Parts: sequence; structure tokens; C-alpha cells
Amino acid sequence: MKDQLILKEQIPTEKEFITIRDLVGWGKADKEAAIISLNRGLYTVCLRKNGELVGLGRVVGDGGLYFYITIAWAEVGANPRDIEEKTEEGRGHADSSDWIDWIAVCAA
Repeated sequence: MKDQLILKEQIPTEKEFITIRDLVGWGKADKEAAIISLNRGLYTVCLRKNGELVGLGRVVGDGGLYFYITIAWAEVGANPRDIEEKTEEGRGHADSSDWIDWIAVCAA
């Protein structure tokens, strides 16, 4: 059976978020911090392979001037360009005068 990859706007569970952060070297967050972070994100997409989270794209920031697009993927087979393109849809939270920066990391 061929692997099924699905990329869509979705917030991961706090457990998935904690796991992928740890896999890509961003450190292990505690559950409460993960819940706060996920709830304050402006836009989030998940890449799932056979139902398992293998990639994550988020737009985070202060909601006024500064926005960061973070992308993490947990395996070489996950295509970061796909995650990047879908996360770009979250740019609607910013206007042309805002500061936007990218942070991308892979666990492999």
C-alpha cells in the first residue's frame, strides 16, 4: 500500500506538538506551554503520513507587526516546500508593512 500524505489546516494535539518539537531539536515543551502556544498560533497546517504527524507549519507573532513562519518536518520523505506553500495561506494575518521571517528545521 502506498503511503498517504495529507496536508491541511489543522492544529496538532499537544502531544504531537511536543514530539515534533523534540524530534527537530527545538526542545521538549511541557504540556501546559504546548497548549498555550498552540492556542495562540495564528495559522497552523499539519502534514500527516498515514495519519501520523510528519510535518508542521505555523504562523506565529504578535498579531500587529511581527510574524514568523515556522516549519518543522520529522522525516526526509516529507516535502518542506508543500508545507511552506500551504503555510503561505496564513500570510493573510499580515499586511505588506509587517516584518515576516522564516524558521525551518528538519529532524533528519
